[in-house]
Amino acid sequence: MTSQSKTDYLSKIEKKTYEFLKDYDENQDGRIAVSELKIEKFAWNLKRDNKKRDSKSGKKKILREIIELTQNLQREMINYL
Repeated sequence: MTSQSKTDYLSKIEKKTYEFLKDYDENQDGRIAVSELKIEKFAWNLKRDNKKRDSKSGKKKILREIIELTQNLQREMINYL
């Protein structure tokens, strides 16, 4: 694994995580507190994200992308070792 590909994965994960935080981090402190987590909204998003792509835009869902990017990075690191 090259340092560039590692940087690319981390950059993409950071971007998608930021997008996710925009929905839930009400006080914008970079963390999601239990009081900020709207369980119904989060459950709905998880259920919606269970589909691979958004039916209207064709884009992958944020949670799905974060998971896939993290898994890809993990595979790359394992293969590197």
